[in-house]
Amino acid sequence: MKNTFKDLTIRFIDDRSLKLAICIIFLFNIFDAFLTLAWVETGLAHETNPIMAYVLEIGPNVFLTIKISIVTLGLIILWFTKQYAWVRPITLGLLALYSYIVGIHLHFIQYLKLLHIV
Repeated sequence: MKNTFKDLTIRFIDDRSLKLAICIIFLFNIFDAFLTLAWVETGLAHETNPIMAYVLEIGPNVFLTIKISIVTLGLIILWFTKQYAWVRPITLGLLALYSYIVGIHLHFIQYLKLLHIV
């Protein structure tokens, strides 16, 4: 019997693993939001997403609220539509993306330590 992508995704990502991935994405998003705000507020970096850069100009609280709310809403939608085949690959993609973003933040922290800035 030929395994389809849907079969493989569902077999390797059960509901418990999906819930864990969603929780990790949620935490990584909060980590990303606060560190992005810290880097931008101190002038060490800038927001690369033009929409979020505009929101950040409105104010830091608005930025945090919108960034965390949008991702949280998306994660809730993913959880409540978990029966669809597209949910698990998208969740894995988001987990990979946010892992990469967190890695960039951690690398930047190490770089700043090397320069004795933090």
